[in-house]
Amino acid sequence: MIHVILLLVVTVVFFAVGFAVHSRAVEQSRVANAFDYLEDIQFSQHLHFVRTGKYANRLADLDLSIPSPAYFAVGEIKISRHDGVFPGWELQLHRAGAAPLFGPYAITFNGAGFDASQSSVEASILPYDPGHVRINRVSTLAILR
Repeated sequence: MIHVILLLVVTVVFFAVGFAVHSRAVEQSRVANAFDYLEDIQFSQHLHFVRTGKYANRLADLDLSIPSPAYFAVGEIKISRHDGVFPGWELQLHRAGAAPLFGPYAITFNGAGFDASQSSVEASILPYDPGHVRINRVSTLAILR
């Protein structure tokens, strides 16, 4: 009898650990998809700014190559001015539905990329360390005259 109880306890522990590991991996994948989408918006915003001299305030005005990510609600683009002069933008994605083990959270991007101060996503599920510079296609923009 004690062997059966011990076997059940070990089985439950293995399932609990497996669920936690699986949930974390799935959520990391979803966050990575959201980052890809937001980086596409960042790139498209830079192109739009080069072409028009201003940032787009609607997603429909951008040439996006990636569809909006599943499991996230896309907010509205907010246009702002930094120091009253330099134009900027911000977009926030909110996790739609409940994320097991993580609950609701938001991911915020602006012209400089990921904004940790305006985001509530847990750092352990970010696709990269926000303290490191990530080289992406935005850094290759140039104005040709």
